[in-house]
Amino acid sequence: MISGSNIINLNGLNVLTSIGGDLTLANNVYLASLAGLDNVTSIGQDFNIFYCSALTDLSGLGSLSSVTGDFYLYNDSALISLAGLQAFTSIGGALSIKYCPAIASLTGLDSLTTIGMFLGIKSNDSLTNLMGLERLTSIGSSVGIHSTALTSLTGLDAVTFIGGALALSDNNHLTNLTGLENVVSIGDDLALWLNDSITNFIGLDNLTSIGGAIHIDSCIGLDNLTGFENLDSIGEYIHIFGCSNLINLTGLDSVTFIGGAIWLEANSSLTSLAGLSNIYSIGGSLWIIYCSALNSLAGLENLTSIGGLIGLEANNSLTNLTELSNLTSINGKLQVSWNDNLNDIEGLSNINAGSITDLSIYGNSSLSSCAVESICNYLAAPSGTISIFNNATGCNSLQQVEEACGITSEMEQTTIDLLKIYPNPASTTISIETVGEGQLSVLNPSGQELLQQEITEPSTTINVSELPSGVYIVKLVVENGVRVGKFVKQQ
Repeated sequence: MISGSNIINLNGLNVLTSIGGDLTLANNVYLASLAGLDNVTSIGQDFNIFYCSALTDLSGLGSLSSVTGDFYLYNDSALISLAGLQAFTSIGGALSIKYCPAIASLTGLDSLTTIGMFLGIKSNDSLTNLMGLERLTSIGSSVGIHSTALTSLTGLDAVTFIGGALALSDNNHLTNLTGLENVVSIGDDLALWLNDSITNFIGLDNLTSIGGAIHIDSCIGLDNLTGFENLDSIGEYIHIFGCSNLINLTGLDSVTFIGGAIWLEANSSLTSLAGLSNIYSIGGSLWIIYCSALNSLAGLENLTSIGGLIGLEANNSLTNLTELSNLTSINGKLQVSWNDNLNDIEGLSNINAGSITDLSIYGNSSLSSCAVESICNYLAAPSGTISIFNNATGCNSLQQVEEACGITSEMEQTTIDLLKIYPNPASTTISIETVGEGQLSVLNPSGQELLQQEITEPSTTINVSELPSGVYIVKLVVENGVRVGKFVKQQ
């Protein structure tokens, strides 16, 4: 390590031609040039330049062709460009450029062709594009980009393969993904959150496969998924949350395989699921929650099997489930709850009752008939818990549905009341008003218990700050029954 407030140059190091281990330059506030390293051609491990606040470029590294380990530039406040790296062709590890507020260009990396591990660009407030990386063809691991000034991904035009995830966050001036036109495969997740100006995915037009998940969170400018037209497989799940202008899923029309769940949550302008018409089965669950404008499930007409549960909750424009008529098998709970205008669930009729583990139908104030074939068959020989309440008369209790199905049963329905939870939505804590002592649990929509607490007081505060954004269920088991509620966690 070379570090010191009295270091002004590296004269004397010009005898070096290679460094077998790490080279770290840190906290050299008066070092304005790297002259002295002119003959170094390779670094055997990591190369780090941290807190060198007088350094404006990388002149002096003109012979450096490779770094076997990572190359990190961090908090070099005067660094304007990477000029000086004209011979630099490969990084065996990661390239990370963070908190360099003056850097306006990556020019200087023009000869770089390979990054063995990840590429990280974060909080470089003057960087508007990635010009300088035009010869880069391969990134072995993930790409993470978080820069508020970035308007374009131009510069990554030659990249064909990203071995890990592509994660874009807080790039508020980025409108599309132009610059990624030659990427055909992403090995892990595609994750975007808080990119307020992205309206579509143009730029990913040649992408055919994603090995992990698609996770899109709070991209409020997004109105469709155009740009995914050649994507045919998603190895894990799709989760789209809080995209308030998203109207439909057009763009996913070529997708035929989803290895995990489809999870659509709090997308307030979503009116249909158009774009999913070539999906016949999904490997995980189907969750559609708090999509208040969704008036049909158009797009799911060809869906025949689901590898997990179904959860349809708080979609207040949804009136029927007709588009699920071809669905014959699930592998978990069937939950239909808090859909205020839902009046017809005949679309669930063809589900094999043996594939339903638990049944929950509650809070659907317009739903008066639940006696469809799949539900009647399940109630005749239930295999798990049943919760039917707070629907319209005719479907307001287990007894009413059994009667409509022609089933005689001695099963008693557990008493279920609603919990008062506030604030809702919440970001750090929730307060819960209860009557009586009991065991309280916070669960995600899949039924996984995330928090547990013994309740002894009439009002209890729970810390939920560590929970990801989403909808959660609160369950309190007391001596005389079960009380439930739900809340929305926001960041």
